[in-house]
Amino acid sequence: YSFLSSSLLEWPAEIATRKKKEIDPEFFTPLFGPVMAGTLASSSVKEIMEKEDIDAPLSGQKLQKILAEYAPMDEGVLRAIVREALTELPGAKPSVVMGKVMQKARGKADGKRIMELIAEEQGRML
Repeated sequence: YSFLSSSLLEWPAEIATRKKKEIDPEFFTPLFGPVMAGTLASSSVKEIMEKEDIDAPLSGQKLQKILAEYAPMDEGVLRAIVREALTELPGAKPSVVMGKVMQKARGKADGKRIMELIAEEQGRML
């Protein structure tokens, strides 16, 4: 998975450099299960690393609060955002539409799922 390599190798080094401190490897371990279960968008993990205190593992109420804050967007709401973006950007490349959707979804949607919905909705519009 590119998510695993990014979250284990790239993001911690990048964020540690920016924050000028090392990330406790146990910090983000509790996020893997929710990502794999689909209850947390993989794109949210980097944002969580950037936003939260990275010195200690996530657990208990703090972890639950984060998971609730970053819970994936309802499929119907996401589909409506995709339709809106396609209407606002007629003829745009899927990557451009995805950028618009990601802005509106604010990390609460998986990029792969967004691209699937864009393809589905573009097919319906033909």
